[in-house]
Amino acid sequence: MSLSVIKEDIAPYLLALLCVVVWLLFKTPFPKNPDALFGATATVASVFASFLGVSKALILSIKETPTYKVLKKLNQTNRLFSFLKAGIWSAVVLAALSILGFFISHEASVYKIPWFTIFAGFYIFSSALSLFLFGRVTNIFFKLLNQA
Repeated sequence: MSLSVIKEDIAPYLLALLCVVVWLLFKTPFPKNPDALFGATATVASVFASFLGVSKALILSIKETPTYKVLKKLNQTNRLFSFLKAGIWSAVVLAALSILGFFISHEASVYKIPWFTIFAGFYIFSSALSLFLFGRVTNIFFKLLNQA
């Protein structure tokens, strides 16, 4: 596996995990009233999912172009579609977490486990992952545009 493949495949997940680790290490507080944050995040997540869905449609519309034929010849179309799928699903999960955030109690704990802190970690991971996966697909599209 080449370094660029590792970077494209694994880096978004590692960077998202790193964001959570940094948040935990620096003990940065999560907003006391994150309702506006959750609302804005749900909107951004829907924009990400929409853009990536339209991107898939654009790729399918260029099937007869030389660029697509090269992708197909190099067996990269399945990889590109898997990147789009991962980006779309991460945005959908982020939107769902943003909605769920409205219903999670900040004081709730079970067996002294602070559920909102755990939720915040998942939310930060999902937010960062969605951003990094969106960036991955956007970067690939700019590479494709340079080749076209």
